[in-house]
Amino acid sequence: MPIKLANHPPTALKGLAAQALLGVQLAALAAVFAGRQAEPWLARAGIQLPPEAWRAVEEKKLMICVGIWFVGNTVRQNLLSTGAFEVSYGGTPIFSKLDTGRMPSMAEVVAGIAEAIAAAGASASPM
Repeated sequence: MPIKLANHPPTALKGLAAQALLGVQLAALAAVFAGRQAEPWLARAGIQLPPEAWRAVEEKKLMICVGIWFVGNTVRQNLLSTGAFEVSYGGTPIFSKLDTGRMPSMAEVVAGIAEAIAAAGASASPM
């Protein structure tokens, strides 16, 4: 029995939000790397940091970048995750986590596949 694995695509809005978050993430990394040189650029965007904040950014640049990267990627992954677990046999749905909101038991999957095989065999046999 062939097994096909695939990712269930996220909604268009969540995909767009994940792309926008990546842009914000990269801009934040660029601002941290640029340090005080980014101050005029940030001021045009309406963001002003006090001198103490700039000193903290300079002192903890690596830690801030790692935080931006990991937190941003975690949020983006959660936006793109659908939680789908769909089982079908020959195009016949056996189980859908999206519909039920839970994972199936092994017995449910085996019974559903057995029913689908029996139904496919019954429809293929001549009367």
